[in-house]
Amino acid sequence: MSGVVKEVSAEYRIGEVIDACPIGYKKTEVGIIPKEWEVKSLSDFIASLEAGVSVNSVDELAMTAHGKGVLKTSCIFGGSFYSEEAKQIVDKDLKRAKLNPRKDAIIISRMNTPALVGEVGYVDKDYLYLFLPDRLWQTKYKNDDAINGKWLSYILSFPRIANKIKEAATGTSNSMKNISKGSFMSIKVPSPNKVEQTAIANALSDVDALITSLETLITKKRAIKTAAMQQLLTGKKRLPPFDKIHTGYKQTELGEIPEDWEVVSYGQAFQFLLTATNSRSDLGEDGDTLYVHYGDVHMRWDSVVDFSKDYVPTIARHKVGKSSLLKDGDLVMADASEDYEGIGKSVEVFGLNGLCAVAGLHTFLLRDTGMFVDGYRGYLHLIESTKKQFDRLATGLKVYGLSKGNLKDVLLPVPPKEEQKKIVDSLSAMSKEIDLLFERLTKTQHLKQGMMQELLTGRTRLI
Repeated sequence: MSGVVKEVSAEYRIGEVIDACPIGYKKTEVGIIPKEWEVKSLSDFIASLEAGVSVNSVDELAMTAHGKGVLKTSCIFGGSFYSEEAKQIVDKDLKRAKLNPRKDAIIISRMNTPALVGEVGYVDKDYLYLFLPDRLWQTKYKNDDAINGKWLSYILSFPRIANKIKEAATGTSNSMKNISKGSFMSIKVPSPNKVEQTAIANALSDVDALITSLETLITKKRAIKTAAMQQLLTGKKRLPPFDKIHTGYKQTELGEIPEDWEVVSYGQAFQFLLTATNSRSDLGEDGDTLYVHYGDVHMRWDSVVDFSKDYVPTIARHKVGKSSLLKDGDLVMADASEDYEGIGKSVEVFGLNGLCAVAGLHTFLLRDTGMFVDGYRGYLHLIESTKKQFDRLATGLKVYGLSKGNLKDVLLPVPPKEEQKKIVDSLSAMSKEIDLLFERLTKTQHLKQGMMQELLTGRTRLI
């Protein structure tokens, strides 16, 4: 895919409705809608809701040769259908599986958690090797010529209607709710004729296509950056002018590295400073000291925490004891993880500008002894040979941890500072491009929400 993504077409210019109930509109039980629109129950569109059957399955999609799968309830969300969310059906249950996802139908989660019950997804084509479980419904329309299925999927995922569907769910368990067919079919929606349904669906589909294109492009750019990191941080690829000055390689404990690079340990490269030991229960909004939580290191930041831009929780200074205050360029590493992927995850600190901040429970605070340039330290945990050492030294059954003693012996390949600076500049440029794409994606998602609010209620009519 190219790096060029088209914007939303200008043909969707609109004329807005401003008055509470202007000429040409009427008040109804579903709100103010155009006079020529109707209020209909879902039963006016849907003849029946078909359900699949439960079959035994395995997570590993390559376990069996037949390639037939049963959908997970996670296959639908926010109006979209994700066909990859499926498990492989075991051989003995193949004959029991029924009901394939059908083109132009809508799949509905009839039984799920309170937050996810009632989720819907539009099916773009026939999927002959996938099957629905009993917790999912599929729509069968009364008259295909009178309904645009894509429009209906947008209506059902529109927050005002989606909330009504969730409210219709019942159950004594707080963890699982169920919707009856009668409750679902009785829900009322504002309905234009099929011509306008199609126009609305096409407009929103254009925005969805842009969102999908941006998501695909972001995934591609992230993959390119990851590949570039592995090449640059190990010296397999060198940037100008270093690709011309030193062309030889040497064998080390880490394998082959450029002849002008060094191998040092974390114990040589960093001072290990005191951290706080507070849990999230001590954190709040009105503390005077910023607190880097190990969970945020894992989940919220890639290689950098920028205090000038990123939200960081606070804690009262008197609660953190003798822990060291952070400085720009410090490295905060999570010392434990629930999976191998997160072992050794680190972020480099920037943007303090006089703010007080500490590293929290289950972290190491590492201060550079002068071997690295700013921006390079946050990438160290991503070096393949370093990550292998983390994984080998980690201990634990359900939670994997690194000890300070083990970490001090982990080895790092270290290029000259001039080359570090070039690597940082190259990777930062890639990160900036990804950030701009993500910002554009977020704005487009907000645009879609605004368009749904206007178009699905008739407040804005397409020309």
